[in-house]
Amino acid sequence: MPRPRPTRYLARPMIPSTSQFIAEVVSNRGREGIVESSDNTLRLDLASDQAPTPEHLFAGAFAACYHSALKKAAQNAHVEIPGSTVIARVGLADDDSGDTSHLTVELRVALPGVDESVGRKLLDQATSTCPYARAVRGNVQVKVMTD
Repeated sequence: MPRPRPTRYLARPMIPSTSQFIAEVVSNRGREGIVESSDNTLRLDLASDQAPTPEHLFAGAFAACYHSALKKAAQNAHVEIPGSTVIARVGLADDDSGDTSHLTVELRVALPGVDESVGRKLLDQATSTCPYARAVRGNVQVKVMTD
């Protein structure tokens, strides 16, 4: 089956050419269909019983992005964080009206051997610099905690 091509609605691209990385993914039939990247590095049949949900994909992307921001914050503060992990839990909840849904995000961060006050400063820095955290700020409830 040929891969669906995205419909272009914008006269000019929204993403500046100075972007560090651009990912393009096409969705065909929403949650019951296929998502596939234009560079062929990702192809998922979301209708499969074993397929991840869009929330899985968002959680994985958010966790990886936040962890990278955390590692950068630690590097800038000259703090070693070996064994650090970030677990992202993403929920999809109905709004009170039942007509729309919203996301919730919980980030559980493990910083073995790092002092609690130092860890809190690193989390604050990561939260302020992570592109995903910045993108959802004010729209999605994000709870960040340490183990």
